[in-house]
Formats: sequence, structure tokens, C-alpha cells
Amino acid sequence: MINKTTVLVYTVPTVLILAIIDLIMFVTIGDWTSQRIIDMVFIHVAFLMFMASGYLTPKANNSNLFGLSNLMIAGAYLAIEVILGMALIFLIEEESNTASVVIQAILLLIFGVVFFMSVGVNRDTAKSDETIRVNHQALVNIQDIMYQAFNAVQDREVKKIVEASYDKSRSISGYNRKGLEEIDAQLLAIAEDIFASATAQDLETLVLQCKEFNSVCDRRVIALKQIQRS
Repeated sequence: MINKTTVLVYTVPTVLILAIIDLIMFVTIGDWTSQRIIDMVFIHVAFLMFMASGYLTPKANNSNLFGLSNLMIAGAYLAIEVILGMALIFLIEEESNTASVVIQAILLLIFGVVFFMSVGVNRDTAKSDETIRVNHQALVNIQDIMYQAFNAVQDREVKKIVEASYDKSRSISGYNRKGLEEIDAQLLAIAEDIFASATAQDLETLVLQCKEFNSVCDRRVIALKQIQRS
């Protein structure tokens, strides 16, 4: 969701504008018919939806529907409803007017459909962004563990082997590709085993683990190419 300070910045002015509109309308309009009260209810709903839009929007990158943010969609609906609602209040003096209610109800329905479609797009993109972030962090963790293992090894020859595996870990790419999760999890597990062996100076096991790590890295490269071609 968007920053609470940002929400506050546009929520407070919105509440003040609504209060000013209420004051003007109640001072100007002497005869409050049922229809006029209904029109004011629609205006208040528009203001509430505008203020709620910030809290209903998860933080995501490049996820706007039709190039419009949720705040822009809610703001457009608010502007249209305020102009339409106030015009109807001043122009219609009847106790009830079906056409007025239907028009504003349709407007609210259209806004609701577009707005919640946009919220859905935001949520899907936010989930995708989080998956990418987690997968990327997993690869960063692998590199960090391999670097620690490299530093822990004292034998020069084995250190070169670990260094080669560390270099392979740094060349890993495509962290946001679906279908590589199992391989990445396997690499992380092997990296942790390598670090444990390096810490214990179990050189024989360490060499075998590095070979396994390199093999899985090569298998990952092939899998990534296959995914990119599909």
C-alpha cells in the first residue's frame, strides 16, 4: 500500500473540501427533499471511495490499468460525481427522481468495476514483484555463502576450486524466471553444505560438493535457455 504520509496528505484536504461543500449546500438549499438527500449521499460515497483508494492499493511497479492509477480513477469519479450531484441538487426540486438515481448508480457501478479491476491488477503485480524480490534475494544469499566458504578455506588448491564455484554463482542470472525455483533451492542447499565443509576444513567432501554445485549451475543455464525459448 502507499505510504501513510502520502495518504494523509490527500485525505485531510479531501475531508476539508467535503466539509466546505456540505456547508455551502446546507446553507444554500432550503428545501431538502428525499431526492436531494440521495444526491448528497452519492457525493459522500465518491469522497469516501477517493480516500479509501490509497488504502486499497498495494505497492507495485508498472501495474496501472489503462495507464491510470487507482487514485486517478477515483479522482475522476469524484470530480464527475460532485459536478453531476450538485447540478442535480440545484436543478431537481422533485421529491423523487428515478432518472437521477439511475444515472448516479450507473456511474458508481462503472467506477466500481474499473477501480476493482485496477486493484486486482495491482495485487497481481505486487505478488509478482515480491516473488522476484524473494528469488533474487535467494541468489544473493547463495553468492554470499559461497564467498564466506571461499574465505574459510585455508588450503590453496581447494581454495581455487571453491573460488571457481563462487565465480559460477556470480554468473547466475534469470532470477525472475518461473520454473527455476527447485534448482535455485538445490543450489542454496549445496552452498550451505559447502560452507559447512569449508568451516570444518573437510577438504575431500568440499571438492565433491563444489563439483556438484558446478554441475547444478550448468543444468540451470540449460533450463534457463529452454524457458527463454518457450
